[in-house]
Amino acid sequence: MPLPQMTAYCASKYAVTGLTETLRLELAPQGIHVCAVHPGVINSDFLERAQFRDRNEPAVELRRQQMSEMLKSNWVSQPEDIAKAIWDAVKNKRSDVTVGPAFLAAEAYRLFPGLMQWAMQQR
Repeated sequence: MPLPQMTAYCASKYAVTGLTETLRLELAPQGIHVCAVHPGVINSDFLERAQFRDRNEPAVELRRQQMSEMLKSNWVSQPEDIAKAIWDAVKNKRSDVTVGPAFLAAEAYRLFPGLMQWAMQQR
């Protein structure tokens, strides 16, 4: 049985976070700074390369349409926003940066995990 979509996505995000944190600790003595940048959804050409998979073709098309609509929303960061955040993180030696509206979602989850988990299950 395949993993649910969010399970694989979240597991990979946690893996990257763990890798980043351990690299930061291991490389700091050599004067190498490591930073994690969490951009959320970025307005890019993602849909041109995206592969949506499902045995049900209408479900695939629905996902593609939902993603297309999401990319038009105010919750989407622009590539230049991400570039500025990366530059700021490097210049100011920040260890962790969440860009744009994704910051609000991350803070809401940090402050109200139970409420946010409930809200995510209401889809």
